[in-house]
Order: sequence, then C-alpha cells, then structure tokens
Amino acid sequence: MATRTATKTKTASDWKSNRRHSVTLPSGFECEIEIPNLPVLVKTGQLPNALVTEALGTIQAGKLTAEAIAEQAIFYAKLVVATVKSPELTEDDVIGADPIPFEDIEMIAELATRQRDLDAVGNHIGGLHTSKTWRTFRGLDHLDADVEGA
Repeated sequence: MATRTATKTKTASDWKSNRRHSVTLPSGFECEIEIPNLPVLVKTGQLPNALVTEALGTIQAGKLTAEAIAEQAIFYAKLVVATVKSPELTEDDVIGADPIPFEDIEMIAELATRQRDLDAVGNHIGGLHTSKTWRTFRGLDHLDADVEGA
C-alpha cells in the first residue's frame, strides 16, 4: 500500500487534487471516491431536498416504514453515483436487478455523509492513517503504519 504523506499545499489546484480517495469496501472491492458537497447537490437539484430530508430524518429517527425504505434506496442510489468516481456507476448499478453489494452501498453512503472516515480495512480515506500524529490522536499510536495490515 502506498503511503500518503502530508504536503503543504501551494495552490488551490494542488489542494483540489486531494479530493479523490481510494477506499476498500466491505466486499473487498477497491474504488475511488470523492466526498460529495451535499449542500451543492441539494441546491442544484441533483439530490431533491424532500428526498434528503426524508432519508436523513428516517436514518436519525430510526423509524423505518416501507415508504421510508423506498425513499432511502433512491437517496442511496443518487448519493453512491455522485460519490464513486471509478468505476463509473449508474443508479441501476445501485438499485437495479443486479446491484453492487449492499454492504458496500451502506459504507459509501456513510463516507459520503461523513458518518465515518475509515474504510473497511481501517485506512483513513485521506491517508492520515500513515501519520504518527493522527494515529496518536485517534489512540492508534501502538500500530506501525509501515506494517501491512496495521
């Protein structure tokens, strides 16, 4: 696994180039994601406001109804397509007859909504798991970042 080191950003372009992250999903599949700007997606209509309100409200309240689950499926499909950059996906890949693994869909949604920042193997999506300072901050300083699987 490549070690990503912190760099001092020189330009906005340099900074913007750090938005793509390689992650390992629960199925073991590796993909590249970009955390979506949810306010922009809602503002531009890519994620309808009513859909976001219903999906997030259902998740937070823990009140699942058949209608809420159906709305959540649509929300997840739009969110996963907006988040995963490689490979390119369609909503049909998420909620169609032959979808990607649901455990992967759930993790992508959690990453996209900032409910988590570690992938399925414990790597920080921005590569901070290779930083001794970050590992100490997270209470993981007993792990060696250079050891495969640590």
